[in-house]
Amino acid sequence: LSWEELYGMLLALLDALAHAHARGLVHRDLKPGNALYGGEALKLLDFGLAVIPDDERPGGPKAVFGTAPYMAPEQFWGDPQLCGPYTDLYALGALAWTLACGEPPFGLKSDFQTLREAHLHGALPSFEPRVLLPDGFEPWVRRLLEKEPQRRFQRAADAAWALRGLAPTRARVSPIEGGLDLPTLSWSETPTTPAEPKGAEDHENLVV
Repeated sequence: LSWEELYGMLLALLDALAHAHARGLVHRDLKPGNALYGGEALKLLDFGLAVIPDDERPGGPKAVFGTAPYMAPEQFWGDPQLCGPYTDLYALGALAWTLACGEPPFGLKSDFQTLREAHLHGALPSFEPRVLLPDGFEPWVRRLLEKEPQRRFQRAADAAWALRGLAPTRARVSPIEGGLDLPTLSWSETPTTPAEPKGAEDHENLVV
């Protein structure tokens, strides 16, 4: 994708996520296969793993769901109450990295245990895009991929506002320099760190 195409696709995805988050839904499985792009329009698909974190109805046993190369660190704990809009924004960061560099930050072919460890504790690799991008794009993506949820953008609108500062006609302007003091989403609490999660063999969708 060119920068203009990448920019338009990411804004469309952020708009779709904002629509879902405003209704209390966290998608939990944002990845290339769930973003249908027809050249003029983009649709976010497959809400089969979506959760409502504030839902107080009793649920089943905790389990890890998602697609490991794109999963936020908190997803590996298996508790949907730890998830929020920031969880989908981490996946968006991994997807943006994929669209710019050709694969997600920690690769696609590693086993689940390796990917879990990388998302929980590993440092992001060097950012090596295949297309020319504005200077502020890498810090924007890296903020999405912060391991601590409170250090990411908290809402899709916050991430979209920062991305719009990198519009193709303003490609050298980055509103992220020095950081952004953005509000947090009122219904999400900062997750606490549970015990180390158990692994699984398969990292495609149901992994525990």
